[in-house]
Amino acid sequence: MFDGDIPISIGILGVLRHLNLSHNRLTGHIPSSLGNLTLLEALDVSCNQLIGETMATVKAWISGTPLHANKEEAEALLQWKNNGLSSSSTSLLDSSWSVNNLTNLCNWEGIICNRGGSVSELNLPHGKIIGTLEPLRFSLLPNLTRINLNNNSLSGVIPSAISSLLKLTFLDLSNNNFTGAIPVEVGQLTQLRYFSCFKNFLDDVIPFEISNLQNLRYLDLGVNNLETPNWSKFHAMPLLKHLNLRANEFTLDFPKDLITNCPNLSYLDLSKNHFTRQISVSVFSKLQKLEHLNLAFLAQFQKKLVQSPVFKY
Repeated sequence: MFDGDIPISIGILGVLRHLNLSHNRLTGHIPSSLGNLTLLEALDVSCNQLIGETMATVKAWISGTPLHANKEEAEALLQWKNNGLSSSSTSLLDSSWSVNNLTNLCNWEGIICNRGGSVSELNLPHGKIIGTLEPLRFSLLPNLTRINLNNNSLSGVIPSAISSLLKLTFLDLSNNNFTGAIPVEVGQLTQLRYFSCFKNFLDDVIPFEISNLQNLRYLDLGVNNLETPNWSKFHAMPLLKHLNLRANEFTLDFPKDLITNCPNLSYLDLSKNHFTRQISVSVFSKLQKLEHLNLAFLAQFQKKLVQSPVFKY
């Protein structure tokens, strides 16, 4: 059991991340040299006899609470809010997202932090939020694993800077008003398992780089204005189970090169498109795990469905 003062020299331990001095007989003030421990994530000095005006702050650090709230992350989110975000219903604009509350980031509405006190989730679905993603400095939120902005009124383009979120596993931008192309940089989010841009106003071709997402299980790009890419450039996506491409502007080639390289597909929706070239029934016969197949409103396809094993749609 230690007693006396915490030595000033403790500040030389520059790579220290966790410091537990609890349940001793330490006295005096906490030395200012602790400020040199810039990597420190957690500090526990409970059950001692320490004194001084900093004790109120220290109590907030106990039990693994981060030593310093991540000010950069809080400021990045606040800057995003202050650059035109508005809402008629969500509490996003309540007092939690405030310059006066920067040190309490992990209790902000829609924010979840990891054990180190860094933002890991941004969950603001169904909030009627109006604004764009472009002012959000993704590079200052490197530990984000989940973004759910489903069912808002966000507009503008999907920024290519989103590719800096290398730990992202879940990205839901569905039911918004995003325009422009899906950035090719999305293909750098190699940890992504769930990606939905359903029901927006995206156009241009689907970038083949999206098939770099080898951990992807769920891909929904339905109800947009996407155009036919060169399907032969797409890589196999062996873990993909759900693929929705319905109600886009696809013409000419059917995506057989993509589909046949997704052997675990259980859900496939290609309805309401404008394919014109022929396809063999064998494309679907290779999908042994397929449970849901939607080819509705492909009029030309329906004409040839019974007449030939090779049909046109």
